[in-house]
Amino acid sequence: MSISKINTNSIAAGASPTMTDLTLSGGIYLGGTGAANKIEDYEEGTFTPGFQYSTNGTHSSTFSEAFGYYRKIGGVVHCSIFVKWSAFSKGTASGEAQITGLPFSSAILNRLHGGGSWNAYDYPADTSKQFTTVIGPSATTISLYDVGSNTLNDAINDPDVGAEFKLIITYFTDA
Repeated sequence: MSISKINTNSIAAGASPTMTDLTLSGGIYLGGTGAANKIEDYEEGTFTPGFQYSTNGTHSSTFSEAFGYYRKIGGVVHCSIFVKWSAFSKGTASGEAQITGLPFSSAILNRLHGGGSWNAYDYPADTSKQFTTVIGPSATTISLYDVGSNTLNDAINDPDVGAEFKLIITYFTDA
């Protein structure tokens, strides 16, 4: 381990030196020395989300804006996603509506992959709709659902031009 800068000439008992540009290799242990306390990776960045159906058919869509931000801490990924449609046609597409392009594949865990919430603006109004997301195992896609009558239904039929979707998700990864 190397410390590139310490802003004091000596370190006295109980002193708190200030460090900048600290580089660690191999990870850091927080709250203990067991494997569960080790964080080996921290990363943040951007990605470009896309859209598809599980059976795409003749679907076509164009975004006027599409961006995603992520923060990965160990094996957990947090994402914020925004998409705004400038053109949309469902055509013969069917199945799950999906946001594509997540920065990491989801982990293969026993029923614990990831999910989150999403909001739709300028989407055909229906006050009885509640929305949820599901991320399956080994996936870089988020399935979007309208939760109705205790069943999961396809959420997206034909959003209006200018419709905006905002998603916040968290999922596990092995990357």
